[in-house]
Amino acid sequence: MKRDVDEDLKGAEFRECNLKNTRLIGVVMQGAVIDGLVTNLVVNGVEVMENVEAELDRPHPVRRLIRSDDLADVRRGWRQLRTGWAATVARMRQSPGIEHERVNDEWSAVQTLRHLVFVHDSWFRRCCLGSTDRFTPMGLGIDSVPGREE
Repeated sequence: MKRDVDEDLKGAEFRECNLKNTRLIGVVMQGAVIDGLVTNLVVNGVEVMENVEAELDRPHPVRRLIRSDDLADVRRGWRQLRTGWAATVARMRQSPGIEHERVNDEWSAVQTLRHLVFVHDSWFRRCCLGSTDRFTPMGLGIDSVPGREE
């Protein structure tokens, strides 16, 4: 385990890092932003992810629907997602070229869609269906995927 003591990481940015089982002890963390796959996060002795998920679900109730075990809920959630996506596409069509713009070093809409192709290939086709076919060429993996160019 790597151990850093008395380090000044003010203003640092960590992208695509694996921080699994990381411990931050006696740290000053003000104005921090965490965005990623976060589970079992304990802050000052309190597991906070249930509260975080509830806050994310509040403005986006479709999240609860697509996690449901009830097929009717999942279908209703899928319809809501499709409606929301249609509105997003309509907004992009009003500003041609915007689909290629990146904001705050995040992927553009086109890159995000290409990534979803990659996710479909790697998760659904390979893991669920057991396919060993090559990845779809237009798919876009994250930089840290081994053999990404292939």
